[in-house]
Parts: sequence; C-alpha cells; structure tokens
Amino acid sequence: MVSRSASGSHGAAADRRFVGRNEFLFAKSTSRFGIHTILFRVGAAVITLAGVTLSLEAIVGAIDPQEVQGWGERPALRVHEDFGWYLIPDRATRLRWGGYDYVVESNHLGFPGPLYPEDRTPDSYRIITLGDAFTSAEGVDTDESWPRLLERKIRDRLEPTSVEVLNFAITGYGPNQYAAVLGEYGPRYLPDLVVIGFSVNDYFDVLVSDSEFQAWIGLSVTEPSLMSSCLQASHLRKWLQTDVWEPAQEAITRRPRPYGYFLGDFRCFEANSKVLTNTGFLAVEDRLSQIKATADAMGASLVLALIPAPVQVCARDELSYYPQSVDLGDASKYDLDLPQRLTQKIAHDLGIMTYDLRDPLCTRSTCPYHPHNRHWLPSGHQVVARFLCDALIRDGY
Repeated sequence: MVSRSASGSHGAAADRRFVGRNEFLFAKSTSRFGIHTILFRVGAAVITLAGVTLSLEAIVGAIDPQEVQGWGERPALRVHEDFGWYLIPDRATRLRWGGYDYVVESNHLGFPGPLYPEDRTPDSYRIITLGDAFTSAEGVDTDESWPRLLERKIRDRLEPTSVEVLNFAITGYGPNQYAAVLGEYGPRYLPDLVVIGFSVNDYFDVLVSDSEFQAWIGLSVTEPSLMSSCLQASHLRKWLQTDVWEPAQEAITRRPRPYGYFLGDFRCFEANSKVLTNTGFLAVEDRLSQIKATADAMGASLVLALIPAPVQVCARDELSYYPQSVDLGDASKYDLDLPQRLTQKIAHDLGIMTYDLRDPLCTRSTCPYHPHNRHWLPSGHQVVARFLCDALIRDGY
C-alpha cells in the first residue's frame, strides 16, 4: 500500500512535469512566433467567435425569434392588481416569437377586441367569453379569434337581432381569473350567455398564484437594449436548447424533451396525476361552482367549450416538437380522455352545459394547431366559431 505522503510526492512530481512541459511548449512557441503574434491570433480568434455568435443571434432573432425574457406575450401585458395581469389598454402590439407573428388589440379595459356600452339596447343578445390564450387569442390577429368570428356568424344567422360578444380572455388566465373577471364585469355588462374556453391545463393553472404567473411572464423584467440582447445571445441560446440540444438528448436518453412535453400538454394526460384527480380537480370544481353562482345571479346561461391539447387532435408528424419517446397509447402511463372526463363530471354535477371541441377539430384534413407551437391556426378558430354558432343556436341559447 502506498502511503498518503508518498502518493502526494508522486502527484507533485507529475504536476511539475506537466507545468514544465507546458512552459517549454509556450517558450518554444513564443521564440518561433513571438508573444505579440500569439496574442494577436488569440484575440482574432475570440473576435471571430464573437462575431459569428452575434451574427447567428441576429439571424435567429430576425427569422425565428424565440420566447425569451419571459413569455412571448410580455410586451403586450401589464400587472393588474385584481386579476394578476391584463393587456396594456388601448394598444395594438405586434408579437413575433415561436413561429407566431400577430397583432393583439386591446380596448380601454385591457381586454382583446371591441367593448360595448354597459347599457344594452332592448333587442341585443350579449355573450361574454372567458378563457386563456386559445380564446384571447394567441398566434392570430385579434379580429381572427373565435369570439370575433362567432359574433359575426351569429349576427348573420339571427338578423336583425343585435349580437354582441365581449371577450374577457387573456393569455395565461385560468379558473381563478375566470371567476374574478366574471365577478367584476358580469354584473356591469349583464350577458345573456357566458362561454368559457376551458383548456386541459386549467387543472394546473388553478393552483398557481398571481405572483408566480407574473414572475413567469417576466413582468418585472426590464426590456433589454438591442446591444444587451445581442451580447446575451438569448434567441440563439434558446433555439440551440429547444431545437438542437433537447432533441439530441432525447435520442440518447429516451426521455421526452422538456419543451416539447410542455407544448403538447402531455402532463395533462398522465394517468397517475394527483393534480388532475385531486388538488386540481377540487380547485376547478370550486371555481366553476363560483362562476355558476355568478351566472345564475345575473340570469345568464353558462357553457364550457372544452379545448383539447394539440396531441389530442394532430398526428405525431404534424407537430415538430412531439417527443419521439412518448407513447400516448401506453395506458399504464397516459389517459388521453382524462381532463375532458373530469371536466364533464364537474359540469354535470353543477348543471353546466359542455361542448367538446375534439370532434369538430378532428374533422379537419390538416392539423388546425400551429406546427411549432401549441395554439390554433386561423383555420382552428374558424372551425370552433362555426361549430359553436351551430350548437348554440340549435340548443336554444
């Protein structure tokens, strides 16, 4: 056995030999090229690398801007003391990120689309829509969102009745915000009908506080200067992470890529999820009960439009981010009907009508979701507006 002192002396000798060898190589290089030449070449290499990085950052930022410094919608959002966040009032904001390029337009209350007077005309029929990014709507111009299309379609069918749709949906909103917003604006605008675009991830959103959401959105982040943004190479780093590193890591480890798992809402179908079947379920049940009571007090009908995740409608090869290692057919891990089944149970117990949007969206010959992101293309909004128009008129609403 070699003693610690002996092994230490051997290690020290090896270190001296290593240092000596490198000193020799450095001295040989400087004698051959000169110290100034070496420093120049190192500096030139550093500058070249920095130039290439900045160029790639500029290219990614221009061609395929990423979701950095918080949410991609952050430039259009502001803190709200009661609801957590809302749109900056009376403003049109162009947003480009994650394959999206659209304009969101807000009214003076900070919600998307036009706003009607609180005092209604006698012959009007008024609808309030609530929801998250699918309803607000993320990825398409505000005028192409399904609430705006629904208004026009019902008007065409019910002329000369005046139909007014007021959209109080904001990206990221969940059952907590639905209840709070309806409690604030429902009694003021007195709708005949409340339609909630209820997403599969609402069982998770209901458990998140406003302050946590604000941090995720990046509402406290100062907008970086162009130079600072370029130096951070944030778009390039995000692109490398989500489009290069995570797919490569998945191929090696056979574990789902995190960003793709998030975009596809795969967590909403995990068969053994306690959030879905316990804490989230109870919280959603409580908020929907509160919303139903508010609607009943106003004399308004209430319906839920159940919004599916991309992976419930589109094939694997239609979504670029679909993790190759996920098998939704594995019943021991996933239950593809779970969130809708839970929502329909709550709604049935509370006497709330539901419309499952899976059927109309699945009838499309092409995927109605953005291939590189999680929300609907204009075609998806058109399908939903047409379906809801037919269903609401057919069922007497």
